Amino acid sequence: MSDNNLIQLEKVGQIVSNIGNKLLENNNLLKLIYYNESDALNKPNLTIHQIRDMIGKGSEPITQQKIYKYPFTNKISDIVKSELRFFVPNINPNNIYISDFYIHFQIVVHNSIIEIEDNKIRYWNIVSEILKSLNGFDCGGIGLLYLKSNITMQSWSDYYSGYCFNMYTRTV
Repeated sequence: MSDNNLIQLEKVGQIVSNIGNKLLENNNLLKLIYYNESDALNKPNLTIHQIRDMIGKGSEPITQQKIYKYPFTNKISDIVKSELRFFVPNINPNNIYISDFYIHFQIVVHNSIIEIEDNKIRYWNIVSEILKSLNGFDCGGIGLLYLKSNITMQSWSDYYSGYCFNMYTRTV
């Protein structure tokens, strides 16, 4: 048996990157996160500069970032915005060759902007857009990425609420 066949988790960073890149292709998702207005879906598609700001690569990442690759922190503010957070909460070895690989998603929305046009709910539209983009996506793992958990409500403070869920694939 070669050590090259044992779990080394070399693909983890690439899988997370592939997931992020796939999400950035979804204009509706980006608009729901970027624009606070109730007509967010009717706003223009984001420019490359707006997208760079949202992912923390712009000139003022601290104030403009809305997509993160780490969990929501206890540093709660009352700033009106939406956030998408996705990260690897755990990797469970199946055997010495393959691990179960989970991506955890947190949709965080300021309570004052939850409702959008036509009585739709912003965070449910965000969940739907994520699933449209990623359910069945070949993210570079072993097999396709798919929804693996209940979608649960989360309240982070008096100001923010949203939903959490896991998606799943496997890796070496």
